[in-house]
Amino acid sequence: MENEPGGRGGSVPVTPAELANLWVEEPGAPFHIALVGTFDAVGFRRADDGVDLEAVRTELASRVPRVPALRRRLTTDRRPAWSEDAPVDPDQHIGCTDLPPGTGFLDWCSHRILQPLDRSRPLWRADVVGLPDSRWGLLFVAHHALADGQHGVAMLRALLDGADASSPAQKRAAPRPAEPEPSYRRHPIVDALTDLRTRAPVTSLSARAGTGPVRRRLSVVSTSLGDVRASAHAAGATVNDVLLATVTAGLRDLLIARGDEVAGLVLRASMPMASGGTAQPGGLLLVGLPVSEPDPARRLAAIVSTTSAMKSRRRSGGGSVFDVLRLPLPLARASVRWMRHLAARRINLFVTDVPGPTSPLFLGPARLVSAVPVAPLVRTVPLGVAALSYAGTLVVSVNADATLGDLTALTRGMQGFLDELTATAS
Repeated sequence: MENEPGGRGGSVPVTPAELANLWVEEPGAPFHIALVGTFDAVGFRRADDGVDLEAVRTELASRVPRVPALRRRLTTDRRPAWSEDAPVDPDQHIGCTDLPPGTGFLDWCSHRILQPLDRSRPLWRADVVGLPDSRWGLLFVAHHALADGQHGVAMLRALLDGADASSPAQKRAAPRPAEPEPSYRRHPIVDALTDLRTRAPVTSLSARAGTGPVRRRLSVVSTSLGDVRASAHAAGATVNDVLLATVTAGLRDLLIARGDEVAGLVLRASMPMASGGTAQPGGLLLVGLPVSEPDPARRLAAIVSTTSAMKSRRRSGGGSVFDVLRLPLPLARASVRWMRHLAARRINLFVTDVPGPTSPLFLGPARLVSAVPVAPLVRTVPLGVAALSYAGTLVVSVNADATLGDLTALTRGMQGFLDELTATAS
């Protein structure tokens, strides 16, 4: 018999935000977050100069007990709850494989991320992958119900050397106090849904993923985090603002290359707000991206103006689409699924930013050389961008449904904008 929810027997209730990340899933499109890491082979090199993947796997498995969140299993007795002391069999959660010849690591990961997680076990998986040039990779996948991107990174930090024992991965965050109702009469849910009343512009990117097998494309750009911060400070912006401007630059180049009309075009991006301690976002910003603006400085200024106004509204008691989770459970579930379908006509893409470790991490002597975040997608919004800072580098990934075709112009435009920022900051 499953443990009773409510704290007895090591179980705690699933929060509405966590439930929402279960409800938003569709067959063939699991709502997973992931981190793609590349390591050097120091300490795990075989005599033939290859990598001893089993030794890596054994070392990684020995560290799982450090992270209580990795023993959290979803139960469904009466109401979903987390069983906090589930046994973890490394054979069921950590795999080893060599990268198939002729396959890129990012391509392999983009498809592997879509493999479902067994809900009878803790909702995570790790793959140790042998790479060319005596390196190895790690793909860490977790269900978005288990954690958001920030807590997923914290889990990885706790697995690797140098993890802070007080990190969010070590314990379940205390629930946030309920936000006060706004002073005006209109309910915040009504206020939030006004953001979804208008349709998002239709472009060549407005394709809904097909009903067949879901396939993804994953590409990456990167730059100096210090240069981004310096440029943001000089412009009175935040790193998130610069990220949105970077995405806008790439979208403008891509749509022009495809022959789309960009005059007057403002695309709509959904971006999560920090929660202040819980394992899920505290709300969403639906931000207009001024793709029509040809001048990079004016594009960034427009984004700063938009995000500042939206944050001010939120702080003053204005609503967020997350406020539907305050409804009774059946209504909340119906609302989340309704918004999932509505997203196809109201949102063009997802964007998220996760602060990562400031210093390098290691598995034993092997250094984590690069860390790439991967945000989840739903079928109705087939383009997502995720950013992660790690050891002084800002890495931005583009996760896209393969039905969108070639996105080279998008990443080239993003990298070009970041390179200009770096040159200006230098």
